[in-house]
Amino acid sequence: MRCADRNQLDHDSWRLYEYITKHFIGTLMPDCIYLSTTICISIGAENFSVNGKQLLDPGFTKVMDWLALQDEEKLPDVKSGDEFAVLETRLSERQTSPPDYLTEAELISLMEKHGIGTDASIPVHINNICQRNYVQVSSGRRLVPTSLGIVLVHGYQKIDPDLVLPTMRSAVEEQLNLIALGKADFNAVLRHTLEIFQLKFQYFVNNIGGMDELCGKCRRYIKLVETKPIRLHCVNCDETFAVPQNGIIREFHENRCPLDDYQLLMWSGGAKGKSFTFCPYCYNNPPFPDMAKASGCNLCSHPTCEYSRDNTGVSQ
Repeated sequence: MRCADRNQLDHDSWRLYEYITKHFIGTLMPDCIYLSTTICISIGAENFSVNGKQLLDPGFTKVMDWLALQDEEKLPDVKSGDEFAVLETRLSERQTSPPDYLTEAELISLMEKHGIGTDASIPVHINNICQRNYVQVSSGRRLVPTSLGIVLVHGYQKIDPDLVLPTMRSAVEEQLNLIALGKADFNAVLRHTLEIFQLKFQYFVNNIGGMDELCGKCRRYIKLVETKPIRLHCVNCDETFAVPQNGIIREFHENRCPLDDYQLLMWSGGAKGKSFTFCPYCYNNPPFPDMAKASGCNLCSHPTCEYSRDNTGVSQ
């Protein structure tokens, strides 16, 4: 075996070759050893803490340099009882952002963790959800749920949450492993599994109307019209509702408005934008004199609703 020369490969090929080579050599090297330090500081009545790492032995990170500890992770040498002058105090306001979409590799790791599929069948499962348009593969091989996939999962959660949990498929896989080891009878497992899924199917068919429930009047599905201006339309009632614009609208934990029984929705201005809960009917028809039109639940003066102004701490 001989090493490749930089002049033999183009830019991207060399980067790939270098990564694979460094990764292979790194697996043969010792662990990276570092000292984790936490410094606790008291300023008046407030307590603060800061964490840092001090490198003792770089180990494999000497080759896999992209995993090496950064200099800014090291804390200064201090001892208990040391006093320091406070040079500056600053209060920063920030907002949390949702976790990113799973990559194919992360999904495979989770499937293996829950005992779903085998090395041969896992890629087939991922290919199936892509072909059925439940997810789309974006940059970085991330799996982005489609509207169809989101609606399907929400529908399953309304009727039978077990259908979207990994436990059902994991239990079946466990039974298959017992058959392979000769510890379970094939026909008994097949009969038991078919009975479970037949009961699940019958229950789902009998309660499928629950997937559409949203409108407070007819209790049928309200369509979100995504052409601007974005709006909600109930085909059964032939009624249209204005909604907040320039954001993302989704269901809010299956909760309903106590006044009109419409399903509550959440409007979000993006990963770093503001968000608020609103009732489609109250948003267009304010139920109280002090509530302006196009207002969310955070401006509603309902005395008992847990999402109203007075119960969320946003009061006059």
